[in-house]
Amino acid sequence: MFWWKAAAQLISEKKAQRSGLITTKAIAQAFSRKVVEQYVGSSKAHFTFAIPNHPWVDEKGSADVRIAMTVLAHGPGMGVLREVSAEYPAEYGEVAASPTEEHGRISSKLSIEFDPAQLVRLESNAGLSSVGYQLTGKGFILRATDRQKLSKAEVADCVFPLVSAREITETPKARECFDVSELRLEIVRNKYPMIFQLLSDRVLPERHTNARRSVREKWWVYGEPRNTFRPALGGVEKIIITPLTAKHRVFIWATPSTRADSTCVMFATDDSYVFGILSSRVHTLFAVAAGGRLGVGDDPRYLKAECFDTFPFPNATEIQRHSIRRAADELNSFRKQRLMEHKALTMTKLYNVLEKLRRGEALDEKDKAIHEMGLVSVLKQIHDELDDAVADAYGWPRDLTDEQILERLVALNKERAAEERQGLVRWLRPEFQAPKEAAKKPQQVEAELVAAEEAAGKPAFPKEAPDQVAAVRAMLAAEGKPIKAGELARRFRQGRRVEPRVRDLLEIMAAIGQAQTENGSRYFAPR
Repeated sequence: MFWWKAAAQLISEKKAQRSGLITTKAIAQAFSRKVVEQYVGSSKAHFTFAIPNHPWVDEKGSADVRIAMTVLAHGPGMGVLREVSAEYPAEYGEVAASPTEEHGRISSKLSIEFDPAQLVRLESNAGLSSVGYQLTGKGFILRATDRQKLSKAEVADCVFPLVSAREITETPKARECFDVSELRLEIVRNKYPMIFQLLSDRVLPERHTNARRSVREKWWVYGEPRNTFRPALGGVEKIIITPLTAKHRVFIWATPSTRADSTCVMFATDDSYVFGILSSRVHTLFAVAAGGRLGVGDDPRYLKAECFDTFPFPNATEIQRHSIRRAADELNSFRKQRLMEHKALTMTKLYNVLEKLRRGEALDEKDKAIHEMGLVSVLKQIHDELDDAVADAYGWPRDLTDEQILERLVALNKERAAEERQGLVRWLRPEFQAPKEAAKKPQQVEAELVAAEEAAGKPAFPKEAPDQVAAVRAMLAAEGKPIKAGELARRFRQGRRVEPRVRDLLEIMAAIGQAQTENGSRYFAPR
């Protein structure tokens, strides 16, 4: 790794165009990745080519070593990843290897990175999230003495709680703001004269110098009032808020009247099921991978178009939804109680220690104090139970790696997008998003989807075992490239309903040589 780092430094400084090194395969393990990520992880360089695990045997009796090959170039970019799919002895005792090839951004783990560009925005999530209100004027924020100047009507109609990202992650403050963005100026002046005067004195002078014409002319209106999102806030008892940029991805509840500023993202749903999914490991991993990063701390940003609009929720049963709601409610109440009892605690402090516990790191004295006040081991257990409930809802094993979770989410996003093209939309809040469809029974929607698939000309999956084998073999041959069991199942009319059977058949066919497998996850016809 000393020499790999020396070469990478030259590449990052543009003192060399390429570096190519053969190392042991341990370059992709945790200790070595700390070096690699200084360059690949920070976009100073990228892999143009890599083989993560290759035999190093060229004759009988030679050392049986596994090696990796990496080629590095300056800046961010894409590369070619080759992986060994099969190995067999050749004529003179050397090992011959059959490679598979993928193209994409190669990570420090020498695997193709999660690529947000593959994701499709889903109708099921549309209209339920927005960046917070951008006030564009400090004069909208109430001062300590303002309330006593206002009439009861002015307070009731125009004064609202205000929250920012910092107040979610650090110490909360009881702040309020004016909001008359939906009113004409003459109504503000006639009905709420003191608010008109306060805004005239404090906001108008700032707005006169603003570069945006609409901000100058409509000086009593927020710079970004989120008018298209406001209707979504009707009909819910509470909303979800998360910081736009934060070290740890946490979600909180707030009243619909709360004005979350533009350092936050809002979600117009009062369903604890959605709160639980968003707070789970599955979604927080996805959000970090799909969103960007910002600031000195390189903190993840929750870009709602990438992190929420594309996120595929599970097709959970009512029992599974109940389990997730129960875990989500426990998480919310537990955190609120700990923060209420110990004013020195913050969300950031709680989750700093939680992350150390998850990584198995030793806690220093300050960490131990936070651990005790926050009962962080209990918090970890609550999160673990929530993660288990969410994994069950997806029908996934509970011990998937981060990469496996992201891979499955990308595949599920494609599946959901395909369903939506066929007319099946799994609305998160159907009574608001699609009121005309809300009365439709799920069976009716499923029937329409099957009819659409039949119209598209997909073949039916046979009923008899010999015919099933023949159909799968023919589908593999027609595909011409490695394919996952779930994707192959969706080539048939019954789709995901026959996926378990297709998966079983592929495993059997691979065992008897009628199919070949690539890393046990993709299958292809024998060559």
